[in-house]
Amino acid sequence: MLKKLFVTSFLLIFLAAANAQEMPAPHVDVFEISGFQPYVFEATYPAKIKAFNVATVVAKVSGTILNQFFKEGDFVEKGAPLFKIDDEVYKSDVEIIKSQLEVANVQLEKAKTDFERISKSFQENVVSKQDYDNAKFALEQAKANVALIKSQLKKAQINLEYTNILATEKGYLGLKMVNIGDFVTPGTPVITITDSTKVYVEFSLPDKDFFNLKESIHDFSKINLNLSGFNLSGKITFVDSKVDEATSTVKIRGLIDNEKGLLTPGMFVRVILKGVTSKNLVKIPQKAVLQNPLGTICFVVENELVGVRPIQIVESKDDFYFVQGPFKPKDKVIINNFFKIKPGSKVKIDKVIKEVN
Repeated sequence: MLKKLFVTSFLLIFLAAANAQEMPAPHVDVFEISGFQPYVFEATYPAKIKAFNVATVVAKVSGTILNQFFKEGDFVEKGAPLFKIDDEVYKSDVEIIKSQLEVANVQLEKAKTDFERISKSFQENVVSKQDYDNAKFALEQAKANVALIKSQLKKAQINLEYTNILATEKGYLGLKMVNIGDFVTPGTPVITITDSTKVYVEFSLPDKDFFNLKESIHDFSKINLNLSGFNLSGKITFVDSKVDEATSTVKIRGLIDNEKGLLTPGMFVRVILKGVTSKNLVKIPQKAVLQNPLGTICFVVENELVGVRPIQIVESKDDFYFVQGPFKPKDKVIINNFFKIKPGSKVKIDKVIKEVN
């Protein structure tokens, strides 16, 4: 009796297993990848305008401000006169040193004449070696004195020129920092000049976008910059060497021509990156992408069995993702019925959706 019961139980288990093995494979729809395709990257980011150059003009000599030759906010060229410092003392210094130079030149001529005469007498053994050496020393001393006074004259003339405070750069003048009648000393700031004929555009690129772009082109200087709302374009000139840990972004700076003065330093704009093409991407429907503990994946059908492909999303457009992954043309990506499939299981394809270019 027990033996018969055991045989009957074994048969039931065997039949159940057989029925389980004969369960029909789940049906799925798939998206067929046509192959790799170029994707033109274009994205917009908030940015801030900064001046190409801001120079603070300072006084280089001491004195009282006598004149002002500009209006605040004016555009000036490099070398334009801004202020005049009282130059009477500096003119006097120049005249005094010029007089000293004339005396030194006379002394030099006398030393030359004395040396020539004593040299001739020394050759004729009329004067001693001591007299010859003294004459030679006097000549060299007179030459050195002339050279010293010439350098003093040059310095005095430079200081006289510095009484004219000139624009060190071209650009727009800020608010003046001194007034007529003020006494200034070397290093006293008098005004700032902002060159905004070119401007910097500073923005931060999310690390995901940064690495995608870096892998695509390697050279950020090839990227075109356009400003939303302005007919202006430029190039990237600086890419930070590190990712900001607090924001997970990389600082970028571009340079844009601003000859018409449309952009003002300090204003906020939106910058558009253009001109980058990724060539190793495939396009798959967004509904085919799944997340699991190992990352972002999708399922594919390989020889009627379910396979797993790890992917990296680069960009989204409409209902599709542009992704990187181990794909090849004609790969079939599963887009539905995920709850009934698992890696390695058998599936049956109902519908094949082909990519429309």
